[in-house]
Amino acid sequence: MRSFLFLFLCVLLALSFAVPAFALEENAAKNTVSISLTNTVAEYSPYGHRPTADAGTFSSELRYEVTENESGMPVPLPIMEVGSYTVRAYIQETATHGSAEAIANFTVTPAKVYLSVPNQSVAHTAMANPVRYSVSPAWAAGMLDIKISYRAINSLSDKGTEVEVPVDMGSYLVYMDATPLNEKVECAGKYLIYTVGEVYGGPVTEEKALLSVPKEFKATVETLDVDYTGEPVVPQWSANVSAAECTLMFSRIYADGTSSAYTKTPPTDPGDYIAACFVLDTVIGSSRLVINKMVAKINMEDRVYTYNPQGIEIEEAVTEPAGILLKYSAYKYVNGQMGAAVEFPLVECGTYLISAAPQDTYRYSYTESVSYCYITVEKATPIIEGNDVLAVEDGKFKGVSVSVQPDYADYSVSYYKVQDNSASPVTGVPSKAGTYYAVVTVKEDARLNSATAVYGVVIQSAVDENSLFAREIIKWLCFLFCTCGVGVALYHIILVKLVRRR
Repeated sequence: MRSFLFLFLCVLLALSFAVPAFALEENAAKNTVSISLTNTVAEYSPYGHRPTADAGTFSSELRYEVTENESGMPVPLPIMEVGSYTVRAYIQETATHGSAEAIANFTVTPAKVYLSVPNQSVAHTAMANPVRYSVSPAWAAGMLDIKISYRAINSLSDKGTEVEVPVDMGSYLVYMDATPLNEKVECAGKYLIYTVGEVYGGPVTEEKALLSVPKEFKATVETLDVDYTGEPVVPQWSANVSAAECTLMFSRIYADGTSSAYTKTPPTDPGDYIAACFVLDTVIGSSRLVINKMVAKINMEDRVYTYNPQGIEIEEAVTEPAGILLKYSAYKYVNGQMGAAVEFPLVECGTYLISAAPQDTYRYSYTESVSYCYITVEKATPIIEGNDVLAVEDGKFKGVSVSVQPDYADYSVSYYKVQDNSASPVTGVPSKAGTYYAVVTVKEDARLNSATAVYGVVIQSAVDENSLFAREIIKWLCFLFCTCGVGVALYHIILVKLVRRR
């Protein structure tokens, strides 16, 4: 019994130590894993490629997933085809560390293949002496279709005579046209000077054996420093080899020291360029070509405009060459000082400093082309139009009718009664008989000058009007009676003459 109790107490004691230990292990922080995987560009290899990431002490646990970018399909390792791929390197979570992953691009480009001719000077025999060559790397030998042509030449400048194969002693320009049979390789081909002489010249260095173009091929390319005209710039050039095909190509140099891929298209836009003469994939001569930004001529004149509420849009400046799109800026100009920038159209009166510069600062120099002028927007002068008033008193108001332009003008009409050689203001519009004058006043503001016009207003009394009416009636009656009397007299004269004739 005692031994059983002793064992039971030992188990409890062991458990009391074990449970905290398990808890500590469970709660302990897991190791953090960091994976390093960089973008990779590799040439095709018949043995394939495997991406390589680095996870430090956990690198042995790395796994990879590869996806072909164009199709989105998974690709088994190693990568065996030319193309662009996305690689995911990852580590799964375990009891000791967390999970991690890294993603990068993996690009497989065609392998560069060269034709090796170690024996470029051979001894003359009575038999044909074709060029002996090999493909480097050797595994690419079956991936090229190679055709060889020969020209017997006296010098590099001699275009020579095409022959089927070298037989006679002399120098030959050899062209080896290599056409890849698939996308896995690329080969520029090869030119070489092949000599059939009295004795064997021995092998050349490995470097010379692999050259696509002999170092004897040289070209001279004109150096140019010109201004932009919108036309392509092509320098003069010449090569010392006549029978080889030469191509002038261009590359742009950037400010960070890098350059663009070569292209046959001659440059037009401003910038620094390399003009290079190529034979196959080799530059045999080059020069610097600089196209400077053009200094545009912008003709601007100071102008004065009259304010209108729609704002002022300035006239287009004349440019040389014509048709250059310009960017205009406007600044308030007060007391000889340039103030804040304002937008177009100009909606306030005042003086403005206007600048015009080419929008295309890629082709045109901004600092040397920018031009300035002053624009003044003056206040508008109102035009007041109206007529004097002559009316008869009838109890109604007899105000003048006026129109004022522009129609946004703020104006007022005041009336004054003239009596005893003096004038006194009248409240409102007059309606009683008398002599008045109306003063039309346009108030000056930020947009308008002030203006004033005066019109007479005469209101006659009703009695005066009746007398005038009676006089008019009598005048017309007298005219009527006179006309009738003359008519009767003429009738009697004619009648008497007619009676006497009978």
